[in-house]
Amino acid sequence: WEAVSICAKQEKMTSAEKPSVIVQHDWDIDVRAQTGKFWLSIRPQPGAPTKHGTVVVSPEGLRTDLNAAVKHDAGVLTVTSEDLHGHVFEFQSPEHSYPKVLKRKLLSMDISPSGALGVCAADQGQLSVLNFETPTLNRVLSGHVGDVNTCRFFPSGEVVLSGGSDLTLRIWSVADGSCARTLKGHAGGVLGTALIGRGRNFLSCSRDGSVRLWDCASATCIRGALAPAPDPALPPPAPAVTVNDIVVLAAPAPLPAAAAPDEREAGTEGMCAVAACADGHLRVIDLRSAATAHDATIAPGAEVHKVAVASEHVVVAGCSNASVVWWDLRANRMLRTGAATASVSSLTANTTHVFVGDEEGQVRVFGAGEERAAIRTLTGADIDPISGLHVGAGVVHTACRDAAIRRYRWFELTAK
Repeated sequence: WEAVSICAKQEKMTSAEKPSVIVQHDWDIDVRAQTGKFWLSIRPQPGAPTKHGTVVVSPEGLRTDLNAAVKHDAGVLTVTSEDLHGHVFEFQSPEHSYPKVLKRKLLSMDISPSGALGVCAADQGQLSVLNFETPTLNRVLSGHVGDVNTCRFFPSGEVVLSGGSDLTLRIWSVADGSCARTLKGHAGGVLGTALIGRGRNFLSCSRDGSVRLWDCASATCIRGALAPAPDPALPPPAPAVTVNDIVVLAAPAPLPAAAAPDEREAGTEGMCAVAACADGHLRVIDLRSAATAHDATIAPGAEVHKVAVASEHVVVAGCSNASVVWWDLRANRMLRTGAATASVSSLTANTTHVFVGDEEGQVRVFGAGEERAAIRTLTGADIDPISGLHVGAGVVHTACRDAAIRRYRWFELTAK
């Protein structure tokens, strides 16, 4: 790899050229009760007037005053219409909504490998472990001041890593709630983390524009010079470019030889980090040399909010302008694009699907194929941003600023 700068041509979003359908967020309540009504809106194409209507629910089924057919089966609402030009829109309701035990604006969420526990980060220093089997509040992790922006379990499920606006990272014991380590070094709020292997080393990213490599055992920063270069067009001192999110994966191409590793390093050889930056860039960083191996502008004039690993050498990024971009790291090019409903606030992926949460409370599900439009929308939240997404064995969990955690079954989805 050479350090290059590539500007992704912003082709028209095919998904944005297609018709759109919006449904009332809590439509499933009336459907389960077999009585009531909810609203439905259809826009045949961009620029065309939106058609607003009502779906009336009765024991006999669903009927609407729009030129559309609305059906329900196993928690999924299907909308078809001549106005939709053959496109089918699916909306899935949550299987379960957990009690709002935290009563705070949730900012991040993760699920333990066993699926029994969840950790939730919120405003005003709130960080808590939930027992999903009960469900009850299992333990409060006290120590952060201000917003706790990110949290995740280590692979053991017994340790939690968190980062917040108080500039610190903290390592916690789930068993007794104690804070085993407090890591300092960032000059801005911590926004994201990524574990390397089992977590002996991990990365953090921050509003201060840096990506730092840490040693868990000694609670020390191994390498802190991974900050993207400031914009030369701005007068000095140029402000730092916020790094909103970070992921780690094996480098898809050989990396230049680097100096001997620090004795604290573990699992960094041949690995790279992909940073989602507020200047619209994705930056690929060689963990050993701290050099930027690749720099791609994927969202000119917007921020890259989130990034996730979609496959061995493909990442998917979600942006403030609602664009979703699949980027091939090996070929240094954009593979496809899609669109969320609003600014992307959460993102995760597995081998078959990409899940994109947005600032208006919807989660769009994209398949692994070439189809650019979402194949399903997960509903339940009303306007409040989706702040956390986790995909497990046949289950998707979402965390929302309305303090709710919702669970969805997704095994019935088929990759398209």
